[in-house]
Amino acid sequence: GALLGQLEGAGVLDDIHVIGADSFDATEIVAAGDVAEGVEFTTHSFPTEDNRMQEFLDLYEQERGRQLETVSFGALGADGVLLVVDAFERAGELDQDAIYEALQSAEDTDVITGTVSYEGGNNIPQKPVFILSIEDGETTFVDRLTPENVPGA
Repeated sequence: GALLGQLEGAGVLDDIHVIGADSFDATEIVAAGDVAEGVEFTTHSFPTEDNRMQEFLDLYEQERGRQLETVSFGALGADGVLLVVDAFERAGELDQDAIYEALQSAEDTDVITGTVSYEGGNNIPQKPVFILSIEDGETTFVDRLTPENVPGA
């Protein structure tokens, strides 16, 4: 929000297209108001028909009495728990090395944000990246893609 205000104050906000990363999701860019209109950013998930995000968000609000503030990061925390549970079940024992090994071979594991796979032992999840935009003061879905090449992988 502060960055957008500075860009607006410098008179350049109307002349550029602002694109950000997942930190825009965590900082609630929508709360910045009108200066956030049209901003696009990548993030980890968004409620769609083929993931459990909306169910997760509804249950969170029901249990806590308020909405989850950092939607994607909250869901990623739940994903982590589900990935470890899946790895434990596949390992068949409560041994950290066996669970780690099973985690490294997770394939199309169903989590809150969709499905996650790990291949090649590089600790980089194969999962979609969501592109969102701020339209009329709301976060909206633009596109989803799964990168074929991740630098450093």
